[in-house]
Amino acid sequence: MQYKKEVYVSRITNLSDARYAAGMMVDYVGFSLDESMEGSIDETLFAAITGWIEGVNVIGEFKNLDYQSIQVLQDKYKFHGISIPFSRSDEFKGWTNSLIVVRVNEDQLDFEVSSNCLLQLEESNDLDISTLANHANAEQLIITGDVDQEVLNQITQSKIRAVILKGEEEERPGYKDYDSMADTLEYLED
Repeated sequence: MQYKKEVYVSRITNLSDARYAAGMMVDYVGFSLDESMEGSIDETLFAAITGWIEGVNVIGEFKNLDYQSIQVLQDKYKFHGISIPFSRSDEFKGWTNSLIVVRVNEDQLDFEVSSNCLLQLEESNDLDISTLANHANAEQLIITGDVDQEVLNQITQSKIRAVILKGEEEERPGYKDYDSMADTLEYLED
């Protein structure tokens, strides 16, 4: 399956989401391995889930976990990339081990990005796609895909690199409603 934009499914906490995302051939799947983050999972569950998926780039998502611990996890699991908050971007300036996704707000979009860096715009109350699409960092920008079709249409016609969707808790193991995610992915199909 080919999409008009790269697709990143973040905060995956269960095998159902991971397998669905991999089966739908999204570009990135993200797992929070930092206990200070909402929806974090432990290493054992992470290893079990990622052992069942192929063909997607795995992103380790972090907030407060120290640099050395992230490095150890990177070496152990060979993430395609890591995701960190803007507040930690200086600490990771020399990071060359993998892709780095820096979570920013609209005031931080002028952040100087390197070739291995993407900017993930955190939730915004008022997405002005035309302004974002013309920003100098638009080709490195990931924004929410949890929007209506009119906004998705604007995104697909812009230089914005990717959309991000969020995994959700299962109602019970193996039981989940993917209608919203499926609608977004269907719209993004090339």
